[in-house]
Amino acid sequence: MMMRQFFKYSLLVCVFVGMLSHVQAQDIGVADAKHKPCKHLLSLSHDNQQVVNSIADTLALNTFSIADSLRLNVDSLRQLDSTTIRMALLLPLHADAVKREKNMERFYDFYAGSLIAIYEQQAKGQRLEIFTYDIGKTTPRMNEVLQQYPIIHQLDVIIGPAYSQQVDIVLDSLCHDSVWVMIPFLSRVKNLTNNPFVMKFNPSEQIEADTIARYLAQRKDSVNCVLLETKPGEVIPSGIAALHQAIEQYQVPTSMISLKAILSDSIEGVFMPDKENIVIFNTERYANLQTVMPHLLKACGEYRITLFSHYSWQTEKIILPQLYTSVFTTDPVVPAGYEQLFEQYFDHTLSSYQPRYDLLGYDLTNYVITMIGKLKKNKATTITSEVWTGIQADIFFQPATRMSGYENNVVHIIHQ
Repeated sequence: MMMRQFFKYSLLVCVFVGMLSHVQAQDIGVADAKHKPCKHLLSLSHDNQQVVNSIADTLALNTFSIADSLRLNVDSLRQLDSTTIRMALLLPLHADAVKREKNMERFYDFYAGSLIAIYEQQAKGQRLEIFTYDIGKTTPRMNEVLQQYPIIHQLDVIIGPAYSQQVDIVLDSLCHDSVWVMIPFLSRVKNLTNNPFVMKFNPSEQIEADTIARYLAQRKDSVNCVLLETKPGEVIPSGIAALHQAIEQYQVPTSMISLKAILSDSIEGVFMPDKENIVIFNTERYANLQTVMPHLLKACGEYRITLFSHYSWQTEKIILPQLYTSVFTTDPVVPAGYEQLFEQYFDHTLSSYQPRYDLLGYDLTNYVITMIGKLKKNKATTITSEVWTGIQADIFFQPATRMSGYENNVVHIIHQ
């Protein structure tokens, strides 16, 4: 059943790509794990006429491994218009998997949103040449793709990969090329400081910590940050450590408390009755707070208590007020036209609604196409510092250091 659903989805994706009349692709091929051509779902000739195989031929794909079923094979020697943008998506689609892991579904959502952005960009007249590679999540797979397809070194921009080890390999391989790389899913990128063509969507832990600390400093007369004491030698998550340092730097009022004191309800003198007490724990896992939460709820009758939370906790049933950061806007307004296209071409249930990964793919793809188009037009090599507004994600890229790549500085604070 899962395999049949995947065939349906693959066909929809390929037919959808075939509608992109300015996508300069000769054919979308199906290949086995060694990249040998097997069968074409769709072909685009130079005059952009689409030829779709019969349903019988499509269903016959079950005799082939479909590891690269979404790959676009393109004649790299063809002369391109100077305004044409050559873009690749390096995603762990796991097209050859009989049953995909649940957390892999988000990459299909991301890819679907990216295709809709491509469709809309070409409708505006932007010429595109698109390559999609299913790179799994292993380093051997990433190395194999890079060796098999040297055209990657001639692109304008790449979106992906998703995993840190694969990102390191790609950036090392492209270190002498002027290929822009948008990293969608990671907060840390090792080569960011020495590659001026890297764009990292997720803000760093330091940017998030500074944003929170500034927000609290502006309210220092009405807040009291309650920090959990650390035991000697205890290692706390780097993001929490950065927040502790930023709070100290911005001189936000703080109190310290031990876990033992909370569990014994000995909080008098630490929690302030006339201030909002923002409790910051030494963990990023909500499961670690299960024994503590009843005691905090009990104290709510006497004190105003807010839990410093994390975006990943928003699927939990947390009764306490929360303060957390997010790179995504809350309650995005999705245009009806986008929803219609998604329903028309991608008949599947989204893996997540907070965030929606299809909207992330849509926003980031729109951004990179718009940005590369401007760079080509102006013959520039640096990104201008301006806020770009998407449906679900806003972007304000600034260099991490003087000669480094760029990282997003947009951090939304949710205080509820």
